[in-house]
Amino acid sequence: MFSKKILSKIYNKLKKLPSKNLHFSKLLCIKASLFCNWTNFAKYYIIDLDILIKKETNMKYGIMIDVAKDVDRGYAVCASNACKEFLELFPEYKNKFDIQLRYGDTIYNCKTGETKSYNPTISEQQIQNMSDKDMYIKQSDGRYLIPEGSMEWYEQFGRRTDGQLNYNKINKPRVDWVNRYTNYMDTRYFHLGITNKKLYNEDGLFGYGISCPQAGAFVSTSGFDKEHFKRLIWHEFGHVFGAIHNEREGITNTQYGEHCAHEGCVMRDLVYADLMEADKPNLFCDDCIESMKQYLRTVIKPRNNENSLEVEDNIQELPDNREKDDSFKLQWREFAKDLADRTNTTLSEDEKDINFNAKLTSQDGSYTRITASSTNNVALMARDDKGNKKVPDMEIFTALAEKAQQNDQSINFGNITSPEFKARLLIACITKEPPVKMQNAPEVSAKFLEQISTQSKNSLRIVKAKLAKETPKENKPSPTSPSSRITLPKERN
Repeated sequence: MFSKKILSKIYNKLKKLPSKNLHFSKLLCIKASLFCNWTNFAKYYIIDLDILIKKETNMKYGIMIDVAKDVDRGYAVCASNACKEFLELFPEYKNKFDIQLRYGDTIYNCKTGETKSYNPTISEQQIQNMSDKDMYIKQSDGRYLIPEGSMEWYEQFGRRTDGQLNYNKINKPRVDWVNRYTNYMDTRYFHLGITNKKLYNEDGLFGYGISCPQAGAFVSTSGFDKEHFKRLIWHEFGHVFGAIHNEREGITNTQYGEHCAHEGCVMRDLVYADLMEADKPNLFCDDCIESMKQYLRTVIKPRNNENSLEVEDNIQELPDNREKDDSFKLQWREFAKDLADRTNTTLSEDEKDINFNAKLTSQDGSYTRITASSTNNVALMARDDKGNKKVPDMEIFTALAEKAQQNDQSINFGNITSPEFKARLLIACITKEPPVKMQNAPEVSAKFLEQISTQSKNSLRIVKAKLAKETPKENKPSPTSPSSRITLPKERN
C-alpha cells in the first residue's frame, strides 16, 4: 500500500503535466492506493514518475501472475514455481525480478511470502471522470471491474458467445501496452494470466496459450494436468522473453507463428503430445536460451548516453524504444536513403514498427537491415542472396562512422558477437580523419586477428603501421607489449 504522503507526491507530479493528462490523476491514486494492477497502473505515472514508484516499492522488474477465481489452487502454485524456475535459468538477472500472484481477494509475493488484501473493483462514482470508463465492467453488486485489474476482467472482456475466450481480444490490451507505453517506462512488469476457459481466435483456431512479446501471456488449464502445466508457461514465456525472433537461425513458421526448429526444445510448435513428453533437465535449447539472454540484457541495461552511438549486430540487443514520438526516425531515414543511393540498393521501410526498421535490398536478393530504437542505438544485420547471415558490407560501416562524426558522437561497441563485424566497425572508425572516438572497442590481439577475414586483417595492419609512424617515441608501446596490439583512439568514460 502507498501512504497518503506518497499519493500526494504522485498527484503533485501529475498536476505539473499538460492539462490533457489531468484526467489520469484520480485513477492513478486509486490504483496506487490499492497497488492492484501494476501493469495497468503504470500507464498513468507518466515518464518520470517511475523513479518515484521504484524508490517507494524497491521493484523495477517483475512478473504478475493473474489467476481466475475458479481455477484450482494447485495451478496457481504450479505457476508460481514455474516462474521461479524460469528465472533460475538466468542467474545474473533472477534477483532483479519480483514475482507476485493475484488470486481471489489476495496478492501474494512469491519471493517474500507476504500477502495483502485486494479488491479489483471500484464504485460507479469513482469512474465518472475517467476518459476510458467504457472499459470498466459493471458487476451484479453495482461496482465495476478495473480494466486489466484482474483475470475476471479479462474473462468478461474477451468472452465468446459459447462462454470460452477470444484470445485475440484479451491479448489486445497487452499489445497496446507495448506499442504505447513501454516508451516511457523504466520499470517492466510481465503479466501471466491463467484461466480454465478454452482459448480461440476469431476463426475458431484453438490454442493452449497466447503471448505478447515484451508484455505477457495467457494460458489455459483446460486439458492440462498440473505436472505438465509448467511446460506451457515456459513455452509462452519463451515468446515473451524473445526466444524466437526472425534474425536467429533454426526457426520455423506455422499457422501459430514462428517457433524453434530444434528437436526436443519446448519452443517447438507444440501439440499436446509434445507437452506431455517426459521431463528433461533442459527444456530450452541453447539457441533459445541465448536469445532470451540477449533480450534480458536490453531490458536490464541502462540506455545509451546522448554523446555516443551504440552499435549492435543483433536486433535483440537493442534497448527498448522510449522515444516520445517518431521524430528520431527522420535522421535514420535520411541515412538509409543516402546509403541506398551509394550502394545502388532498393530501400523499403516498415513504418508500422515502433522502431526505425529499413531494408536495403540488392538486385541479387541479398540485403542489409538497419534497425534503430533511438537516436543513439542501432543494429545492423545482413543476409546473402541465399538467405544466410553475413556481416554488412564495409560501405555500411563507413557511412555509420561518418554519421557519428557529423553528429559529434563516439561509437560504442555494444554486445557484438561477430569478430568480423567488430573489425569492420573498428576500421571504419579509425580510418576517418580525424578518427571517430570509440567506447568498448576490441583489443586487436593475435587471437582477434585469427578470427577475422584476410581483407580486414590487412586493413588493420596498414592502420597499425600508420599509427606507429605518427606516434611520438615517448608514446609508443613498450617493447614488452604484444607486437599485434594496436594503439587506438578511445573516449574516456
